[in-house]
Amino acid sequence: MIDITVDPIRPELTVHEVAAYLATYNLVAVPVVDELCRLLGAVTVDDVLDHMLPEDWRERP
Repeated sequence: MIDITVDPIRPELTVHEVAAYLATYNLVAVPVVDELCRLLGAVTVDDVLDHMLPEDWRERP
């Protein structure tokens, strides 16, 4: 179900800004819109983690 009370984010936000937004509002996903409020997609917590963790994090003991 979509929560229409969640404000979308803009694509210009950095990964750290998106992470802070998700954490602040305890979200697992957030919509991304352009300057005309057209939906571009969504960002999930998994997306953020993939960008913040080193590429080889799965191979570490």
